[in-house]
Amino acid sequence: MDLSSFLPLPNMACKPWNSYVLMYSPSKNNVITIVLSSIYTSGWAGMGFSRDGMMLNASCMIGWITAEGQGKIKQYHVQGFTLSEIKPDEGEVPLTSVPPYVALNGVTIYLSFQLKYNRTLKTQSVLLGFGTKYPHHLHLPIHQDKTTISFDFSSNR
Repeated sequence: MDLSSFLPLPNMACKPWNSYVLMYSPSKNNVITIVLSSIYTSGWAGMGFSRDGMMLNASCMIGWITAEGQGKIKQYHVQGFTLSEIKPDEGEVPLTSVPPYVALNGVTIYLSFQLKYNRTLKTQSVLLGFGTKYPHHLHLPIHQDKTTISFDFSSNR
C-alpha cells in the first residue's frame, strides 16, 4: 500500500515491537506525523502516550476495522480500569487539523495521525497494545498484549 496516497511520509524513522512498527517524522513547528502498523485480524490496535509509563491517565489513539470494512480511529482517555472509565473522544493527544486515518492492506492495519506540541517532543513513554475483540458502542475491550517503551522522538534513527 502506498501510504503517501493519504499521508505524506518524508524520511520516517521506525521502531519495531512484536508485530508493530512505529514510524514517525518530525517537522517544523513541533508537528510529528505518526504511522503505526501491525498485523491485524480482528479487534483493535493502539498507541498511547503516558507521563509515567503507566496506563492510568494515558491518552491513546485506537483504531479498528468494522465488520463492514470501514476504518475507525478514536482518541481515548484512560481514567480508570473499568470499561466506563476508558472514555472515547477524550484525552490529551494534541491532534492537528489533519484527520486521523486508518487503513487495512492485506493483514496489516495502519493508524496515522499528526500531533502538534508546544515544544520539541523528545523522550516519551509510549504504550502499544491490541485487543482481539471489537469495541462495542465505542467501549474498548481489554487488551490481549501490551507494552510500554521509552521512545525518543527527537532521533531520526
